[in-house]
Amino acid sequence: MDILADLGLEEGSLVLVDTAPLAYLTDDGSGHRGKVAAAFLEAAAGGRIRLTASALVWTELLTRPLARGDGPAAERIRRLLSDSRTIVLAPFEVAIAEEAAILMATRKVLAMADALHLATAIVLRADAVLTNDSAWQEAGFPFRVLLVDELAFYFDED
Repeated sequence: MDILADLGLEEGSLVLVDTAPLAYLTDDGSGHRGKVAAAFLEAAAGGRIRLTASALVWTELLTRPLARGDGPAAERIRRLLSDSRTIVLAPFEVAIAEEAAILMATRKVLAMADALHLATAIVLRADAVLTNDSAWQEAGFPFRVLLVDELAFYFDED
C-alpha cells in the first residue's frame, strides 16, 4: 500500500507536520505512530511531497531531552529538524503571528502553540497537516487534517 497515494496527496503537496508526529518519531520511531511520521519524511526525502513545520517544533521537541540532560537525544532532534531535504522549518513571522491571533480570538479553545502551528499551515497554504489532534479536523480549516492514529493501520503487523 502507498499511504500517500491512498490519501490522494499529489506529488509536490505541501504538508505541515505538527509536533506530535515528530515526537513519535524521535521518542522511539518503531511503533505504528513513528512509522507514519517516517513514511512522510521518506516521501519528502524522495521528492514526492514537501514537508514543513513551524519553528516552534524545535522548542517543543528539545524541551524534554534538555530537561533530562539527554544530549544524544537532543542532538538527534537537532539533526532531524536541520535536514532541509526532508523538512523545512517555517520561521515565526508577522503574518503567522497575525493569523495566530485571529485564530485565538475567533476559536477561543485554541492554545497558543496550536494556533501557531495552524497559522503556519494557513499562511504557507499547506495542502494538509499531519497531526494527532482530532479537534483540528472539526474546525473547518482550508487544508486536510491527517491524523496519525487513523493512518497507523497502514503499519499493522500481520
